[in-house]
Amino acid sequence: MDVFEYIKTQENVYNTTPVPVVEGYEWKMERHIKLTTLYTNSKFETGGEEFEKPFKNIIRKPLNLQHRAVDFDVKDIDVFADDPEHYYKSFLVKKFHERWAKDIGLNKFLNNLSATFTDFGGVLAKKVGDSVEVVPWQRIAFVDQTDIMSGPICEKHQMTPEALKEMESKGWQNIDDIIILSQNNHKETTQSDNEDIKVPGKYVEVYELHGMLPKSFLDEEESDLEFTRQVHIVAFYKDEDEEKHGITLFSGKEKENRYKTVKRDAEEAFGRALGIGAVEELFEAQVWVNYSAIQRKEMLDQATKTIYQTADEKFSNYNSITEIDNGAIMRAESPISQVNTQPINYQVFQSASQEWETLADQTSAAGSSVTGDSDKSGVPFRLELLRNQEQKSLHEHRKKQLGILVEEIYMDWVIPELINDMKSKKTFSATLTLDELKKVGKQAVNEFVNDKIKDKVLSGMVVTEEDIDGFKQVFQENFANTGDKKFFEVMEGELDSIPMDVSIIVTDEQKNLALLSDRFSSIFGQILANPEALGDPRVAKIFNTIIEASGISPINFGALESPKVAVPTPTEQAQVQSPVVDAELLATN
Repeated sequence: MDVFEYIKTQENVYNTTPVPVVEGYEWKMERHIKLTTLYTNSKFETGGEEFEKPFKNIIRKPLNLQHRAVDFDVKDIDVFADDPEHYYKSFLVKKFHERWAKDIGLNKFLNNLSATFTDFGGVLAKKVGDSVEVVPWQRIAFVDQTDIMSGPICEKHQMTPEALKEMESKGWQNIDDIIILSQNNHKETTQSDNEDIKVPGKYVEVYELHGMLPKSFLDEEESDLEFTRQVHIVAFYKDEDEEKHGITLFSGKEKENRYKTVKRDAEEAFGRALGIGAVEELFEAQVWVNYSAIQRKEMLDQATKTIYQTADEKFSNYNSITEIDNGAIMRAESPISQVNTQPINYQVFQSASQEWETLADQTSAAGSSVTGDSDKSGVPFRLELLRNQEQKSLHEHRKKQLGILVEEIYMDWVIPELINDMKSKKTFSATLTLDELKKVGKQAVNEFVNDKIKDKVLSGMVVTEEDIDGFKQVFQENFANTGDKKFFEVMEGELDSIPMDVSIIVTDEQKNLALLSDRFSSIFGQILANPEALGDPRVAKIFNTIIEASGISPINFGALESPKVAVPTPTEQAQVQSPVVDAELLATN
């Protein structure tokens, strides 16, 4: 078997053969992806004309909620060094990462990552050159349906001739041949009997295969029983007898696996390649809500009909009351009455539909306090916050599952590219928070003062305490006047070992800004009853935290700073029973 026969065989198995999960339960990945896509877009599996039957979509609302709840943003990813001696390296990487990640589109990648993970029950990330992308599940030609990473992965691309020609610069071959052969496959039909002309498609199906494959796929003389990591990019065309033949566009060995994956709620989806997605967990509810909607529509269709009844045989010749001319006088031997077509069972189906919708919200953890819908009045604010936090706990659990994948992607793929770009750009600007300004300012003022002292000493001048205080004041004024945006320079060789020192934090456990802000506000309200406490640096820290939790930068209007503490005399020091630790210094260290 060659690589072409292997691709055709495996694609056919993937599209037609389910895998047994347990006795009595089989699962087919291709159908799972198809149903997820159809139901998300309000389409029936059986098709049908538009508006022929109603599709009451109960999936979109909880789905949109879970997209937001599980979504990652660049600001949620903190890059830091475990070694405290390399703190400044960690600081440089963190500030460069914030801007760099947005410039290369990592936010879009993270959005696609969380959305695909939520919708389909799993996500497949792929390293493409210097960047990363999320592989759409609809693009999969075949994978191992029990464990994606245990077998080869094959994607099917729809490429235009122009896109194919651009790949010649990357070593692809036989481009012109496959373009010509593929175009010959399309048979143009002429206009006949008022039928429209069908224009032949311009896309070429290109298969991209990665994985551990027999060595014979690269060299026919090699063994079929020995395997190596390979990549094959091939296209197929049909001959005059409609038989499929393949052409290799690119093939070779690979050094590493280009893919990483994670499945949602893996512990509940043993034996299948994808977990239970947010759409799949509502399959059953969606089917029966649609059933109720279809029944109600049929009732309404009947209710709109006006039907009369009579026992008079003279009216048997009329099929419809509309056949009688206006102003006609009819004689009836018995009364004519209208038939009652009121849908008396309408409410039954309405109630059944509501029950399924309620179950769908409970399954998706999409209660009113999470979605923002109006809730019962009279609910205490704190109780509502606790309920909100509890309903979000399921989404936080799933975000942690995805966070593990994000950590791996950053450590293996993103951080090395980040460091390389930092080395090439050397100088960059970044916006600092209040705490970062303090830390940077303390380090920078010492460097500035030391340089000034050296200059005066080398000039033969005496440096006094007043001079040092003046240097500090000049630097602090200039540092403050430049605002919160500062420029940094990366020295030669400074970041050579940074990948070994960096870790990633992608989840912030139990963090609820609304609840946190409420707690801080309560504390601060008690402090206001004792104004003297405002001199405590810990109070200043609480004040700044409240502001930041509210989404406001303290730098914009000036933050509360702790006052300078007078140096006690030796006599006063002797009277101190226990040492007082500087809270700000403690926080810094």
